Amino acid sequence: MTRLTTRRDMAGDTWVACPSCPSCGRGGEIRLTDDELGSFRRWEEGEFIQRAFPRWSADRRELLMTGYHPTCWDQDFAEPEVCVVGHLRPAELPEDAACEACGLHYSEWKED
Repeated sequence: MTRLTTRRDMAGDTWVACPSCPSCGRGGEIRLTDDELGSFRRWEEGEFIQRAFPRWSADRRELLMTGYHPTCWDQDFAEPEVCVVGHLRPAELPEDAACEACGLHYSEWKED
């Protein structure tokens, strides 16, 4: 694993530079508490990120590991909408349209 860069600011806070987002290319930083800095070092040494940061959200852990922003992740990996029969909903259709394959109105579609 590539070591990530950390820095301390004038207030004494530690920041870690996240990898560039594979989707949008922008970077980011996460502020670490002193306790989290120890967890960060353990993660860098090979501990699973879920064990090192059990209280962090999956979004925050993903940002640290891969650089993916939550909105970029959703955009790149969102599950496609399907009707109750299983037909894929084309993205360009309006919300009030009906499935071209089975005729069900999109408001009748289930959320997975």
